[in-house]
Amino acid sequence: MVAGRKGSGKTAIFFMVRDHFRRERHSIVADLRPESHRLSLFRSELLKMLETGTFDHTLAAFWYFVVLSEVLLTIRRDFQFAQRRSSVSVQSEIDELDRTMRNLQITDTGDFTARLNRLSEYVLREIKALSKKGQQLPPEQLTNVVFKGGIAEAKSLVSKLSAKSPNIVFLFDNIDKGWATNGVDEFDVRLVRLLIESLEKARARPGCRGTLIHSRRISPERRV
Repeated sequence: MVAGRKGSGKTAIFFMVRDHFRRERHSIVADLRPESHRLSLFRSELLKMLETGTFDHTLAAFWYFVVLSEVLLTIRRDFQFAQRRSSVSVQSEIDELDRTMRNLQITDTGDFTARLNRLSEYVLREIKALSKKGQQLPPEQLTNVVFKGGIAEAKSLVSKLSAKSPNIVFLFDNIDKGWATNGVDEFDVRLVRLLIESLEKARARPGCRGTLIHSRRISPERRV
């Protein structure tokens, strides 16, 4: 975690960590710097529809999907780069990634901010549709809403394609965009805590030997 006032060098540390691991052979580096996002609106809308327990479960699934999908996108970009630079074909791996990403509706269209906002809008829309039908929303069904039923497929593919990588580095900056200036809301703190738990869950996957590093940008007057 990196915390400090504006201009104190947090983003410089972010880039130093990113560049350090990028120089290491076979490291997978997912560096995410959303300039804006609607995460505070997302969690506010979720709170209107869900009780605290299912709210936490849905946010945890949301973050886990973000981690796995962004790692998959990074792996795909790395494979495409390697294929252009060498005579070794990794087209079969790229094709497998494309199939899985289509099934999970993961697309690299737009930047990370657009993908984050698109996922949050999708989750809210699906939960509202189920609620209008009068359907119960147990935790396992909420997980299926986020992962479109393909959580096992996403996990196994990340494990398979990252087996030769000594490090998986996940960097996230600007998570406090949109937070109130008069103090931290407990649910914003919960948003960060659940992201950390999702990173720990991803790191503890069977077969995963990677390192996940998380970064956030938050001013001292907001920290808790």
